[in-house]
Amino acid sequence: MKTSHIDFIGYKTPFIVLSVLLVVVSLGLFFSKGLNYGIDFLGGTEVQLKFAKETAPEAVREALAAVNMAEASVQVFGDPKENEFLIRVQSASSGPQHQDEQLRAAVTQLLSTEQQLLKIRYAGDKAYLIFNSPIDAKGLLAALKQREFAGLVIYDLTPFGKESEHEYLMHFSGVSKLISDGLTEQFGAESFELRREDSVGPKVGSELRQKGIASILLAMLFILIYIWMRFDLTFAPGAIVALFHDVLITIGVFTLFEVEVNLPVVAALLTIVGYSLNDTIVVYDRIRENMKGKKSKELSQLINLSINQTISRTVMTSVTTLLVTTALLIFGGAIIHNFALALTLGVIVGTYSSIFIASPMVIFLTRYAELRRVKAA
Repeated sequence: MKTSHIDFIGYKTPFIVLSVLLVVVSLGLFFSKGLNYGIDFLGGTEVQLKFAKETAPEAVREALAAVNMAEASVQVFGDPKENEFLIRVQSASSGPQHQDEQLRAAVTQLLSTEQQLLKIRYAGDKAYLIFNSPIDAKGLLAALKQREFAGLVIYDLTPFGKESEHEYLMHFSGVSKLISDGLTEQFGAESFELRREDSVGPKVGSELRQKGIASILLAMLFILIYIWMRFDLTFAPGAIVALFHDVLITIGVFTLFEVEVNLPVVAALLTIVGYSLNDTIVVYDRIRENMKGKKSKELSQLINLSINQTISRTVMTSVTTLLVTTALLIFGGAIIHNFALALTLGVIVGTYSSIFIASPMVIFLTRYAELRRVKAA
């Protein structure tokens, strides 16, 4: 295949300036507006409903307001012709986790002397109770129903997971039941169908947010170590700068358009890190080979040659990947839309950064290292 002769390094300055501006704007949007976190990170309940007949969002909001849920967010989900809605309610301060001491005391009092409540994990309108031995779930449920927990009503207690782990799932008549009751009263029980329900406690949401950020930073740390070991310190920082560049610009776009950020989006950001790194390593490998074989050439010429030698492979890989991510974006449906959007943005920005960010950084760091050696001498 014929090698192109495009002067990529000659255009590095305007592209670096553009990248710096985009990153600054992205950071500005992030700190001023903040990300639109989903219930995965904020905690709350999310319910997806499908109505049998055409229903206006305003009518759904009125039905929820009638059961004191005027703060609920009601959005059309997917194609408007499908009559599907996504209802989100952020965790309220009256949730089950706020009656933890009262609930623990009641459960402990109702157990036999040999039985012991080891742990309670809350998740929205649910709680997972772990005991040291099997319990009479029906008997405990009946006894708890006779107690009052500041308006919190327990309506189900069933075994959960492996029998040997003695774990039980407790359901509370919280947000999801209030939604169902309000819509049933307004439209009738047969007028809608519950498609999906997700609940996350605020503490769990906060932990997931912290772990999501930590996973991205940890991935970049290990990438820095990997490239340092595979190449040297004149290569590694450029790859890390390119990765931060890709992630920050993607986050900036999500912040600007208020796209919801949830766990699949974090997975997409980690995928972007891997994709961008793969592109960068291909170019870096060719630069290293040419630095060994063509020592008479200037470094900028070697890097230009290396990018031109790999550009066809880079473009073909990016185009074929974009075909898949674009198809997911258009035809994948509302559930994976944000995941596909993050991947599509990441592929475009990742391809750009491996050429105009990571590669010019090698020139800058090599010259910086040479300057330090001269001063040291």
